[in-house]
Amino acid sequence: MPKPTLMIDSSIRPTDNAKGCVDENGQHSFAGFTQRIERLVELWQLADVVPLTNLSVNFLANAIRDGQRVVLKIGREEKAIHRESSWLTHYGQHTSRVVVPVLERDGHDAYLMPRLDPGISVDRIPDDTATEIIGSCINSLTESSTTIPLEPSYPNLREWFTLLEHTSEASRRKLCKRIDRAYGLFCELVHASESRLLHGDLHHYNLLNDNNCWIVTDPKGVIGDPSHECAAMLRNALGSLHGAVSRGVRRRVDQLASITGFEASRIAAWGYAQNVLSCAWALEEDPYTDVSEVLVVVDALE
Repeated sequence: MPKPTLMIDSSIRPTDNAKGCVDENGQHSFAGFTQRIERLVELWQLADVVPLTNLSVNFLANAIRDGQRVVLKIGREEKAIHRESSWLTHYGQHTSRVVVPVLERDGHDAYLMPRLDPGISVDRIPDDTATEIIGSCINSLTESSTTIPLEPSYPNLREWFTLLEHTSEASRRKLCKRIDRAYGLFCELVHASESRLLHGDLHHYNLLNDNNCWIVTDPKGVIGDPSHECAAMLRNALGSLHGAVSRGVRRRVDQLASITGFEASRIAAWGYAQNVLSCAWALEEDPYTDVSEVLVVVDALE
């Protein structure tokens, strides 16, 4: 059985989610995964294991099992990977060809999935078509499962938005009044919301093509209002808007409302609140993060 060779990208930057996983130069080191990978290679009978580059917190590798092309994923943050594989398993029981299947799970930190072909993300196609596909996926997920698994413990949106009450002065200087407005919108929205198990980060780069089907990947798993699912895509793939970001974002909102049946005002409000939160997350981790592009989206939604 071939043993994997770890290929480390020297440009990888450490993050708060990978504490204790960096070498003396401040770069990520995956050397500690060697025994774990070897065990999974043997357990799942994997061959031709080739780790992916541009890795950050998680380890991913392409491999072959029984002639099938697969992807091995191991996470540094065990709870996050456990929620991810559990989310995919849960929705895989309720949907047909919408989420990437989980082929195997081992413990809480590793799982195996099929490799998608060609695996290109939905940002590669015209924006109107991409928005229609994302809206249709949101519909499929919203309609397919009304139950919330008892295990694992998924966070709710209130836990996420608590950050806006405790942001640093550095973040407040960059985000200004947007923080208070975002938290105020969240408080209004959460009082009249339905609780579902959401993907939490459903955007262009987490929706991949597999034999002409669009497949959802990389869920965060959070409990909240279904219309919140529209928020993440509003700040992504801005290049496809060809410089007309404000107009393009508003068009996305109207198109998503038409596809999903959610109120456009509600989509815009969640978009504003969640994208301010995204900026706050980034700035709390690194106060020098450039959030200017996302703020253009936020201001377009005001």
